[in-house]
Amino acid sequence: MGHAPRKVRIMHSTQQDYSFDQIAQLVASLRKNGWSKDDITKLGQAGNQRSADVRNVLTGTAEVVVKVHVIDLDADPLIPYEGWQVVEHQKGGKIEWSPEKVNLYLSPNQQNGKTIQGHKLWEELQPKIPFNANLLDYIADHPHLFPEEWKVDEQGRTRYIYCHGTKYRDTDGSLYVRCFCWGGGHVQANYYFLGVHWDDQDPAAVPAN
Repeated sequence: MGHAPRKVRIMHSTQQDYSFDQIAQLVASLRKNGWSKDDITKLGQAGNQRSADVRNVLTGTAEVVVKVHVIDLDADPLIPYEGWQVVEHQKGGKIEWSPEKVNLYLSPNQQNGKTIQGHKLWEELQPKIPFNANLLDYIADHPHLFPEEWKVDEQGRTRYIYCHGTKYRDTDGSLYVRCFCWGGGHVQANYYFLGVHWDDQDPAAVPAN
């Protein structure tokens, strides 16, 4: 004789029993669709109203409206450090965010073991109208928008993605371009000196054609 499915008791205002198979099916579905442990924790902590909202979507009495993220590439850029100045800021209008609109570009002189001096790379990139630092700062403020495929390159190394549309000068007169990457479970912002050489770990964010 078979055994009845084991059940776990979840206490609400009214008691309901959920089988382990049901819970396992739910967790498997969430994982398959990219839910992290933190996401599941947030769902559990969402409160009665938000839990009810999720149920309403499932029962067809409500629908999900996907938020559109619009990045203003015409706005003045962030000054990340005291004493820094903006030297160049190539505006790009307002764009509705989609990773398909961004190409992670490597110069031929950054590939196959080659490196290129930063100033030369910056000049080479300008006709491509590279994205400015407003893209970087928007993604840093909305880390869930950072595409999974951007996190590491084909060799499993962290990608440092540069926004050459904005050039900065520090208090010593040195020129820099800012970048962002994924590390420690969040988006990290950094910068690199244009006076050194750049390799294939340092793609530029340019509009996809």
